[in-house]
Amino acid sequence: MRKAQFIKLGILIFFCIVVLIWGINYLKGLDLFTNNKNYYSVYNHIDGLIESSPVEVNGYQVGQVKSIEFSPKNDGSLIVCYFLKKEFKIPKGSSAHIISSDIMGTKCIQLIINKSSEYYSGGDTIPGTIEAGLKEQMNSVLQPIQTKIKHLFSSMDSTMTVISSIFSDNTKQNLSESFTQIGQIVSNLHQTSEVLRKVMIKESENIQSILNNTEEITEGLTVSSVDIKNITKNISAVSDSLASAPIKQALTDLSEAAFGLNQIAQKINDSKGTAGELINNKDFYNRLNQLSSSLDSLTNDIRINPKKYIHFSVF
Repeated sequence: MRKAQFIKLGILIFFCIVVLIWGINYLKGLDLFTNNKNYYSVYNHIDGLIESSPVEVNGYQVGQVKSIEFSPKNDGSLIVCYFLKKEFKIPKGSSAHIISSDIMGTKCIQLIINKSSEYYSGGDTIPGTIEAGLKEQMNSVLQPIQTKIKHLFSSMDSTMTVISSIFSDNTKQNLSESFTQIGQIVSNLHQTSEVLRKVMIKESENIQSILNNTEEITEGLTVSSVDIKNITKNISAVSDSLASAPIKQALTDLSEAAFGLNQIAQKINDSKGTAGELINNKDFYNRLNQLSSSLDSLTNDIRINPKKYIHFSVF
């Protein structure tokens, strides 16, 4: 009887131990009675990823980190083993990305799913990546700001140098003289404006007279516009008369006359006819000159000695 009680107590203790182990693993996310698929990823560093960290897809937990061990290659890399629910499949080409799941820096694995019709099998190694840590992110953000601050201080240094050179003793003296000259210029402008005001007051009557004369001239131009219109009409009538005149026939006759004169001049130049011979043939000209001289001598001889050429007989 006593032996049966010890057996029952042993069975109860064993059952409690089994329930305790199962409960601890269940609290860790490990279900000993469920057949889950294990996958592996290799990382150079994991930045605080621990066992029981969640494995998520688009923010939904589909698995959990099971173990983290060093690689047997002894190169310092870490092999992370995580299991997924058996109904979830990972397409080939996907990657396991370690990210921060909250603002406290808690790490988890985010599966970056690739569209593919082929899937990884249980026990396969999935490529692992890791997001930049807070330090790297801060450096990437602060680096451009630091560069801009350096440029700002450099510009400020150059500006201070220029300001120092501006406010030297010579510059101060030159600025003082410049402000004095500006004051004199302003005073002169004030005096000039006062003189112009007095001149305008004094000459206001003359200006009014000029404006009146301008108005009279404008009225005269308005009256003369009628005459200008009549002149325009007359010019238009003359232009119409010229347009209707037989100018074309006159130009044709003039062209024919010019053509005839051109032919006459051509014949004269070609020594055709008496006029051409007279102008172009020197011998012909000399003969005519000799003939003229002979006729002149004959005429003089007849006038002096008429009896020599005329005989009178009564019977």
